[in-house]
Amino acid sequence: MHEILLSYGYELVDDGWEARGHRTYVHNGKADHQHMVQLEKKIRPAGWVRAQDQMRMFRHKTTSDIIELEPGGTKIGGHFLHHMKWESM
Repeated sequence: MHEILLSYGYELVDDGWEARGHRTYVHNGKADHQHMVQLEKKIRPAGWVRAQDQMRMFRHKTTSDIIELEPGGTKIGGHFLHHMKWESM
């Protein structure tokens, strides 16, 4: 998953995968509908589907891990992406 996100323009800013089961990435684009559709096309072959019950969230079909997009706010033009292991939540 890490390589897919890097190839799609995400930059790793916090790698707590081994210690906390969590990685945070930043992307300079908006987390709008168009971005979600394009991201979904990139990660679907790896087993990810859009969560039906949460906005800006994907779940892995097998592991139940979560990817959540967080808009950056007024001072950040892009957004954050959090990849979390199911066990860490």
